[in-house]
Amino acid sequence: MAIKAKGQPYEIPRYSLTGDLLSFLECEVQYRFNSKGSMPPSTPVQRWFGDFIHGVMEVGFSEWKDGHLDLNNMDFEDTQRIAKIVAERLEDRGLHPYGSLYIKEDSGNNKRKDYNGNMIAHFSLSRWAPYLYPLINDNEVKMEDLRPMLGYGQGLSNSEYYAVQGIVDVISTFDVRKFQANNPLVKALMLKEEVSDLISNQDEYEIIIDYKGMERPPTDSDTWKHHEWQLNTYMWLRDQQIKAEGRKTPILAGVLLYLNELHLSKAAIERLQKVVNEGRTDLMPKEQDLHRLQNGNRFNESFRIKRSIRVVAYNPEQIQSSLEHFDNVVKCIESNLISEQSDSTDVWKHWTGKYSKDRCVACDLKTFCPHAKEGNFSIQVP
Repeated sequence: MAIKAKGQPYEIPRYSLTGDLLSFLECEVQYRFNSKGSMPPSTPVQRWFGDFIHGVMEVGFSEWKDGHLDLNNMDFEDTQRIAKIVAERLEDRGLHPYGSLYIKEDSGNNKRKDYNGNMIAHFSLSRWAPYLYPLINDNEVKMEDLRPMLGYGQGLSNSEYYAVQGIVDVISTFDVRKFQANNPLVKALMLKEEVSDLISNQDEYEIIIDYKGMERPPTDSDTWKHHEWQLNTYMWLRDQQIKAEGRKTPILAGVLLYLNELHLSKAAIERLQKVVNEGRTDLMPKEQDLHRLQNGNRFNESFRIKRSIRVVAYNPEQIQSSLEHFDNVVKCIESNLISEQSDSTDVWKHWTGKYSKDRCVACDLKTFCPHAKEGNFSIQVP
């Protein structure tokens, strides 16, 4: 009796929208070492802050649902109590804030207001929670679905499919008449004609919400484009999930909240001055706000809130285009992995990157990565 050799186990690769696809688009080399190489960064600034601000919004929502947070009477101590809970959870996972990003305790003179992370947590909760939380139906909704793997059978992938994953908050049907008057999120949705028409005529619908612990990107940047792909893919995932549940509730829009816009650092204000001078933003300041920016000051609160909102309407053609873009990203990752497996003598041949001062200066690979050489980084001896 002939015994057949056991075949290789078949495993469908799973790709997170933020942890894999956007990370790869940001820098292939950093993604290769930090994610696929299991070499976590020593100072994960971006990861810590992204997890921190998401955690602040999610813990805040849970505290409100449990009756421990009064949205109409929230002070600095309330927001810092929630921020401390999240910071301690991140510490348990081995994630710590870097430098002067965040401080858990005051030293008796309210020093927390000197730390950007503390202040963004405060403004995110105090300015957005009262408007956002009453609209949220489901928070931290996990979504996953399969996509066909481009290049399967051509030596570019070992799998016929890949799974794409995401986690979002979901807003269900709300009464426009009740919320529009004083809710900036509802106002922003109603300003999108393709969204407002559907809201006015639909008895039931959903809207996807995600948070970004960052500034509003310039409209000509790759980041701006990639975030639109992300929102479109979230809407597709939620649509697939709804259909699998046997429902017909339409998705009307996806919303990103750029929470750093609520409290820009001095460095962020300098970056924004350049972006505004070059006309590279979709929301240009006028009169008093332009004067504030020119003098190195933050915008007035209403304009800061407005700049923190980005709405992308549900559009089947745009969603399909975004999915195809991410299919190609996964194809590139899989192709790079197989290429490196066949010749692992030189990692740099298989993964490319480009210099970015803000990213490279915080990267552990900067002293030997050929793509970071423009920065002229040197090894710092303690």
